[in-house]
Amino acid sequence: MTPRTLFLIIIKLFGLYMILEFLAGVPAMLSYGSMFGRWNFSEIMNFLLVVPGVILLYYIIIRLLLFKGSWIIDKLSLDKHFDQEIIDIKIDSLAVVQIAIIVLGGLLFIDTLPTLIKEIILIAKSKQEGSIIRDSGFGYLVYWVCKFTLGYLLLTNSKSITIWIDKKNNKRD
Repeated sequence: MTPRTLFLIIIKLFGLYMILEFLAGVPAMLSYGSMFGRWNFSEIMNFLLVVPGVILLYYIIIRLLLFKGSWIIDKLSLDKHFDQEIIDIKIDSLAVVQIAIIVLGGLLFIDTLPTLIKEIILIAKSKQEGSIIRDSGFGYLVYWVCKFTLGYLLLTNSKSITIWIDKKNNKRD
């Protein structure tokens, strides 16, 4: 494995991590809008400018990390100044990406499961009391179900996702 290949793997892993951060951060940022009862015009405009800006920034960073890894390595000269041209690691780069996807999916799955069960119990309790949708609980239930499903899908479809990332990367290079 060359230093360039090693850095490509590391950059793609950061890209996958950024996807997880996006999935956790954007819903929290969107829920910020429901915290205030009355907003004045400037607060609404700030909110409407910041949220799309942050989403766009995440999109650009994730796209660069997952599909433009070679460009990042070239611009930062990461593969230069190595004494060894070949680093002895006997593992396929796609296998490393697949392992990373499995680990990230497992973390999502395991991290979300207790909270999802708690939200389901709280919804069931509020249904017994006659209120199906609590103040904000139903929205969070949808969020946790989506996050749980994403973790499950990452675990079960890691090979397909790895092939898709590799195809996109080869098309871009």
